[in-house]
Amino acid sequence: MAAEQLRGCALIETERVEGHLHYRAHRTVLAYGEQYLSENKTFESEARQRWSQYYINYLDTYLKRNKPEASYWNCLLGRDLEEVKREWPNITKLMEWASAEEDAELLIQLMLRLSHFLSRVSLPMRIEYGLKAARAALSFNRETLSALFLIDTAGWALLEIGLLDEGLHRIEGGLRVLENLDPHDPEVQGLKVLGLTFKAKYYLKTFQREKAAEILEQSRDLYCTPLIKHRLLLVRGDLYLFNGEFSDALLCYEQANEVSKSYGGEKTIEAYFNLGVSYIKCGEYEKAESAFDQILYNRTKANQIELIYYQYGLAQLLHRKGNHAEALKLTKKTLAIIDSWERTIWVREEVERFHALLTDAVKVAEKA
Repeated sequence: MAAEQLRGCALIETERVEGHLHYRAHRTVLAYGEQYLSENKTFESEARQRWSQYYINYLDTYLKRNKPEASYWNCLLGRDLEEVKREWPNITKLMEWASAEEDAELLIQLMLRLSHFLSRVSLPMRIEYGLKAARAALSFNRETLSALFLIDTAGWALLEIGLLDEGLHRIEGGLRVLENLDPHDPEVQGLKVLGLTFKAKYYLKTFQREKAAEILEQSRDLYCTPLIKHRLLLVRGDLYLFNGEFSDALLCYEQANEVSKSYGGEKTIEAYFNLGVSYIKCGEYEKAESAFDQILYNRTKANQIELIYYQYGLAQLLHRKGNHAEALKLTKKTLAIIDSWERTIWVREEVERFHALLTDAVKVAEKA
């Protein structure tokens, strides 16, 4: 009844999404509300607190997993993200407000829940707010959490968009924070392994395989949880792949995905993409296609980063089977998605080189 009255007065608008009715306040109502809040600071503070708690609970409902139990890691991807995407404009406003008002605790709580989600939405935003959360955690003397934000939230994402030196700088910054903590603390040990793993990833991306191998060897006997071991195995697999040792790479990627099952499984794009590439190299085409399919959480609602790796993987498979023209079409689609999503993403250069190779292959086939 109340909703109908509000709609009758043009104070709310309705829309139907996937069979469910949703309500949005009219722009004039929003403008009035913002004006009222600016003139009533006590009410604004109380309203902001209620607003913040509502969305913290909302994210817990739609992002938090049963496994693993640790904060931050219990929001790994592996669920339908549509409910969070639907409220994303409001959640973004909350993040902006927490940052502008220097509400450090709220910012930390949001990034504990949103870091992994942001890897599908906006890597630059993940970096920006990850660094702010790292500073906020350090101001509260929560050094372990600050190191986590530096190494994983910001450092990993910087490597992904090709800002390699800055990524290394943030990862090493996180490792320096850990140096002042108890070396026997399992969480500290695990984060050290994670930092070393991402340093090795940096050296692989800069074609310094010997340094990458040396760092991975340093972490071999250090304690880490299955979750971090998953990431360590992926980078070890990358080293084997880089060296052309495809069977060993395949074993690492398969083992990494098997390890992840112990804490509920992960939908790690790079795990399934590189697994598929390894299957191609080993001539196991059906398994390769199956691995690429695992990249998509929901085939009808795949997001852009998933489609980038999925289509690029299938293009490699088609090329290996001799279907260069279709592979070229897929590669063009992949580059178009990269242009619309994040032009600086690391994989872009690789896709462009592959596109050039396919272009030449098609020209040769047409002349034959």
